[in-house]
Amino acid sequence: MAFDQAVSWSNQANSIRKQLDKRQDTCFLLNFLVCSGLSVELYLKALMLVGRNGLVTGGHDLLSLYEEFPPFLKHELEAAYHSHVRDISHPIDVQAIRMSVNRPNTPPDTHRLSSEYNSFETTIKGIKSVFVKSRYFFEQVTTDDYAYIEYPPGQIKAVIFSLHQVYERFIKGDFAGKLT
Repeated sequence: MAFDQAVSWSNQANSIRKQLDKRQDTCFLLNFLVCSGLSVELYLKALMLVGRNGLVTGGHDLLSLYEEFPPFLKHELEAAYHSHVRDISHPIDVQAIRMSVNRPNTPPDTHRLSSEYNSFETTIKGIKSVFVKSRYFFEQVTTDDYAYIEYPPGQIKAVIFSLHQVYERFIKGDFAGKLT
């Protein structure tokens, strides 16, 4: 069931991304990040379920979930990620959003990205809390300054495709004997 949910949330995220391609809208952006973050979480948990005989770790931190994977599975995910080089090369958009009563300073022209987004692992690091942060974005703004949203659509797409691909290979038995 986790796999089917992951696919469904991925489809929702893709539909929202298509809307974003037509019209930049902060609500669409946050909804895309929520749906894609939940999809990634469910894919990670689906892999846990099939690889650990039904045992799954709770929580929403994508990096913590990923770090529980054995080295061979991380290697497979990295290889799958790099096979999606066209998606990985998409630009990363950063939006500064003012959500304060007072007028904040002008946002800087540049924003230091939270990750390099050049591998499966660095992308997971960059989006590790995307589901929670995007879902409760209004809670992230605690100063009179700006809050930043990183939008790496191609890199997220590559992560989702990689998880899907590796899960299907796992189900087919491609990794038999590697968990023992």
